[in-house]
Amino acid sequence: MSAPAPPPGDWHKAAFAACALGAQANAVIWLRLSMLAWGGPGARREAQRMVGEKLEANWALAVALATGGLGTDPAAATEKAIEHYAAIVRANHRRLSGPPARRRPRRTG
Repeated sequence: MSAPAPPPGDWHKAAFAACALGAQANAVIWLRLSMLAWGGPGARREAQRMVGEKLEANWALAVALATGGLGTDPAAATEKAIEHYAAIVRANHRRLSGPPARRRPRRTG
């Protein structure tokens, strides 16, 4: 008698990854809201960047799903989708939590 086959995919891993993504996304939301609350040209650029990133990320994932880029196993596809968004969230967290970019002083005269 052989051992039963393991279930396809690992839903526990996907659930943990989703929780981690949620926690880091909340940090990014806080950082962005803080920046937007101060206003100014940096806030405007961040708002425009945020909307563009969301559209681009969703479109890329939709294309991957439609073309089979996420695979056929539901749990594995879920993990790939979470990692797709997690990479973007990590990059935003690094960018927003780092030191402010150096600005050139304005020339007068």
